[in-house]
Amino acid sequence: MATGYDALTASEAVTFNEYTRLRQLSDWAEFTAEQKARKDAAGEWITERRAYLVDLANGDADNGNGAGWETADRKARYDYLGTTSSGAPHALCALPTEGGMDFESVLISEREMWWRNPKGEYAEQSARRQACTDALIARRKYVWNLAEGNVDGSEPGWDRSNRRQRYTNLQIATKYGSGYDDWLKSHDATTGKPKGGGDGASSRDKALAWMKDHRGCYESPSGSNSDSRSDGIRAAQDRCANGTWLRNQPWCGVWCWNAMHAAGVVGLDPNIASVEWIESRAKAGKAPFGRGWTTDPTKVLRGDLVTLFSPGQHVGMVTTPGSSPQVDEGNTSDTSALRTRSKGDVVGYALVDYPG
Repeated sequence: MATGYDALTASEAVTFNEYTRLRQLSDWAEFTAEQKARKDAAGEWITERRAYLVDLANGDADNGNGAGWETADRKARYDYLGTTSSGAPHALCALPTEGGMDFESVLISEREMWWRNPKGEYAEQSARRQACTDALIARRKYVWNLAEGNVDGSEPGWDRSNRRQRYTNLQIATKYGSGYDDWLKSHDATTGKPKGGGDGASSRDKALAWMKDHRGCYESPSGSNSDSRSDGIRAAQDRCANGTWLRNQPWCGVWCWNAMHAAGVVGLDPNIASVEWIESRAKAGKAPFGRGWTTDPTKVLRGDLVTLFSPGQHVGMVTTPGSSPQVDEGNTSDTSALRTRSKGDVVGYALVDYPG
């Protein structure tokens, strides 16, 4: 018997991904009315599907499989479809948006979901998917015409307003032209991740496993930045400090230090407890952030660090890169947890050198 996301039918899974991705983007300044309509339509489909599953289970509808909640994993499907308010899409491709206008970036970020869910499972969904693609193609053509001087009242030129980079971003998002072809040479066509480069995949997995194993740790007492668990907050602080001087201090950076330590990252320093230190160290390209600093999510790999909200404020470890990354964090709302952060939350990324 399947459980959770794996229990969903193909149409349920893609609609879950569609709705949750658009919901992630709905607080962006340039989230369009058309995107809101697509989000609402996907949400209505999920609501109707859950009602249909109730009818099937109660015998008030018949699709040939008979009544019952356990038939065809109906209970698992019903329950999982009810998690859209807190859920996140299960498949995204990291596409470049750096230098783009907000209107372009939010469309490309929607496209990140469609890239990994390339076929609408029913006619209305196929139309919604095509609407996103059409909007991106139209924008690509508009940027080209702006640069070439074909738009009345606008100054021509490719070097104005990041037009060259914006056009390349839109080429990639629409799988068109030399910009897309060049991108494919250095990026995985499915995930958008950089190819090769010794990304230390197995050691990244070890760091993320540490984070996952330590989710749910909370301060005791609340607000103390400490606890008494044998492998909890205070123990993590002492390992990072190689002493006791970090006790009762904010521990988001400490949490990341412990995860990277579990993965064998070299060049670790107790100063990682300071988010400001992480940012300055990464911008200088110094260990353990030899790959440097970026605001471009397409350059980010699982296990890299992301600083959040404002410079020097908070840090977590990326589990799923993208314009709205999933982040494993310590010291978040008095606990450790997996969060989805919006583009507006992100200050930048410190790119970690993992062994292997």
